[in-house]
Amino acid sequence: MVPTASIDATIPAAPTNQPLVSGTQAARHLALELLRDQMELLALECVRSGGEVFYREYLGEQARLFVALSLHRTHAPITRYHLKLLPERVQQVLAGGVEQDA
Repeated sequence: MVPTASIDATIPAAPTNQPLVSGTQAARHLALELLRDQMELLALECVRSGGEVFYREYLGEQARLFVALSLHRTHAPITRYHLKLLPERVQQVLAGGVEQDA
């Protein structure tokens, strides 16, 4: 039988200076990364298509979802303030049709 003390000594302790990440935070981070990449491609397609309405509307939907996830909300309209949260290309494509801040 192996003494417990020798087993415990081989297991490294968790670093105390690093915050623990919950599953929800990890999922949000992954979703934001995927949305960021998808929005970059959509912005490029929007420009290539000459501003076709379908691409721009879909990009707007993805941007609203990105902003909501970033702000930990269930819904977030895109305002000029929220544009700063989006990737630069997406900001440029959406900048013309953004609601004015109240």
